[in-house]
Amino acid sequence: MRTSAASTTLAALVAVSGAFLAPPQGPAQAAAPEPVRILVVGDSITQGSSGDWTWRYRLWRHLVDHEVPVDLVGPRDDLWDYLDNVPGDQRYADPAFDRDHAARWGMALQQLDAQLAPVEQLVSDHHPDVVVELLGSNDLAFLGRTPQQVAEDLADFVADARSADPGVDVVLGRVPQPWREEVAALNDLLPDLAEELDTPGSRVVVADSDAGVELTPDTLDGAHPNAHGELKIAAGVADALHELGIGPAADRPLVDVPRGPVIAPVLSAEPGEHRATLSWVRSPGSGSSEVWQRDLTAGGSWRRIEPAAPGTAYLALGLAGGHRFEFQTRPLKGFWIAESPSGWSNVVRVDLPADPVPQPPAPPPVETVPRPGAVTHVSAVAKRDGRVRTTGRRVSGAASYTLLVATVGRCRATPPPSARFLVNGSDLPAPRRTLHADARAVWVRWVAVRDGAEGPATARSSACAVVRR
Repeated sequence: MRTSAASTTLAALVAVSGAFLAPPQGPAQAAAPEPVRILVVGDSITQGSSGDWTWRYRLWRHLVDHEVPVDLVGPRDDLWDYLDNVPGDQRYADPAFDRDHAARWGMALQQLDAQLAPVEQLVSDHHPDVVVELLGSNDLAFLGRTPQQVAEDLADFVADARSADPGVDVVLGRVPQPWREEVAALNDLLPDLAEELDTPGSRVVVADSDAGVELTPDTLDGAHPNAHGELKIAAGVADALHELGIGPAADRPLVDVPRGPVIAPVLSAEPGEHRATLSWVRSPGSGSSEVWQRDLTAGGSWRRIEPAAPGTAYLALGLAGGHRFEFQTRPLKGFWIAESPSGWSNVVRVDLPADPVPQPPAPPPVETVPRPGAVTHVSAVAKRDGRVRTTGRRVSGAASYTLLVATVGRCRATPPPSARFLVNGSDLPAPRRTLHADARAVWVRWVAVRDGAEGPATARSSACAVVRR
């Protein structure tokens, strides 16, 4: 173990406790202790993604709150963009902390050299007092490595770190996915591995970074920690650093923090007829949002109208015209909605245009031409050779007559609904005509006409005849 940082901190505390025995020191002698340099090496669990606090933040916050001089070191300071799947995101839940790290989304222990840099180079470049390692999940899941092989890779990792600095301390983190059988098997190998590698000059200890971590309550998508999971991981690492003499153990019970996005979306809305068009600037990492509304005019309460609107827009339909509505979105990341109201969007208010005043229906058009009456006493008499003689009573005021004929299979009391009446003669001077029918039976119907206006047709305006051959 190097004595420059962690031991200096301890010595400073001893000096304070024995100050009444020592002579006063001048300003030049009371130099502040050098900060403990901590290199965190990990994968997506450690890097974190858009909108996260990260467990690195929680560890740094714990040490700073307890006045432990600390310097997180490493070649990166970014998050992973959770939606665009690229590195370089800086949208932390709180970016005001020492963000340096050596973690990368998807990184495997066996591929550390290719995906980031060899650990000996990281140690040479950044001069850590302690290397905190949290790798192995991707080796087991995607590279087909066995728990025993990953444990052997961890032993090589420690040896390579020591090749750059024989006095560096190493914390082996238990992978915080204990529900995976192969992960649990790897974690069970770490205590014996640490005991085997530990030396007085270069300590190796295990962080119980999986302690109490559960699949649904503590992850955002079944693999990556949410705010609860981050606290538990950080607590396990803080306990391991305390074992090395760096800072106090984690404060317990752990504080309760809201899960889900904490950076509020920015919502806007445009009214329309019985609708409102919503759009928003998404909360970092949020792929969908709940949409809530209330009708202020009707005195309604908030109700959810959409459980998971994708993207950054939503069209609210079926709204009452002339009413005032309020809308709000609540972002989701993975399967966690923003639990804290501070992560919900601003409330927007829209006034919908009033419905037009209904106008009374227009009066029916006045008929300028009086219609003639109905032709009555219509008869149809079958003659030989398919001829049918039909007549009707003249209508007073009628100028002409139209004969309509429908062919049917047989005569009944009334024409069947399927009967299709076609014009057989028009502009006839009287309701009398002999027609030729190529059917078993025919229905005839007479209509009186005056100045282009047709009279009505009643039951007495029609007759049927069975055709004779």
